[in-house]
Amino acid sequence: MNKMEKMGAAVIGCGAISGVHADALRESQYAELLCVVDIKEDRAKKAADRYSCQWETDYRKVLDNKDIHVIHVCTPHYLHADMAIEGLKAGKHVLVEKPVAINVEQAKKMLEASKKYKSFLGV
Repeated sequence: MNKMEKMGAAVIGCGAISGVHADALRESQYAELLCVVDIKEDRAKKAADRYSCQWETDYRKVLDNKDIHVIHVCTPHYLHADMAIEGLKAGKHVLVEKPVAINVEQAKKMLEASKKYKSFLGV
């Protein structure tokens, strides 16, 4: 990716807060929303139509997509740690909706994964 290219992004979880992330990505000069993910197919399709992007029902598929550089985790907070760690391990940068995790131990594991896999983690 050269300096002029936008980072490919995916929003995981198409609930209420996801629109804030997707709208910000749509307006960004640095990133482009390529995919939305939700376990409920109808919500994923509706968000994909709204944002003119691809959709998936399994977030692991975006982790394998080389065009996606950053994931926004907008799922229920008890899912944040595992999804973020898997994303970091896959070489993605990760932005997690608050709260970062359900306890300090999970948050520490997320930070350790960020350092180990040399990817950014934000909240």
